[in-house]
Amino acid sequence: MLENEFDVQEQQSAAHTLWTLAFDKNVQTKILEEKGCLQALEKRAKSSDKNVAKTSNGALWKLKGEQQHQVKKDSEKKGTHRG
Repeated sequence: MLENEFDVQEQQSAAHTLWTLAFDKNVQTKILEEKGCLQALEKRAKSSDKNVAKTSNGALWKLKGEQQHQVKKDSEKKGTHRG
């Protein structure tokens, strides 16, 4: 569902579900192990739909760690990347 290019509601629902599930450490580990999951969220975090982008960023924030995700987001806004 997260990879569906055409259905914005499906993208938002999928990102929201991952965000919610990521609060459970065991599930978080499984999500991180799922091939392509983080890449799909990162793609959706740049969506032109603000709700999809916000929800995807929330999921990434929880999955990758609050500080790590914020540093990457800030550096992308400035046009630099620190890893």
